Amino acid sequence: MPHSTRALALLNVALADAGVAAWDAKYAYWVPRPDTAVRDLGIDPRWKPFLATPLFPAFVSGHATYSGAVGEVLAHLFPEDSGLFRAKAREAAASRVYGGIHYRMDGDVGIRMGQRIGQLVVERARRDGAEKRSDR
Repeated sequence: MPHSTRALALLNVALADAGVAAWDAKYAYWVPRPDTAVRDLGIDPRWKPFLATPLFPAFVSGHATYSGAVGEVLAHLFPEDSGLFRAKAREAAASRVYGGIHYRMDGDVGIRMGQRIGQLVVERARRDGAEKRSDR
């Protein structure tokens, strides 16, 4: 139970920080979504993405930022599956590009930003002493 509680706490801190960072970037850069760009540039006025377009700027991808942060925390908690968690984070970021609501740069930067946030959470977790086993 303590391990589960700690996992939830670390994941929630990473998610909260990722959300703040992603939305700060979105409203600092105000990058339009692909469907807006395609219409405004006159490329195809009827083009629509596969996914519903969110009503906030594209850069950075919140999905990618959240996924990168969670992937790093889970990689720390379950090191034997670290490659899987990081791959799933990258897959989540790519899904938004394939869905037509993000540019590749949104996901690439979002993943890197999320990974750094996750790394900061892990660094703090390593320093707080709660991960030392009491039975040693």
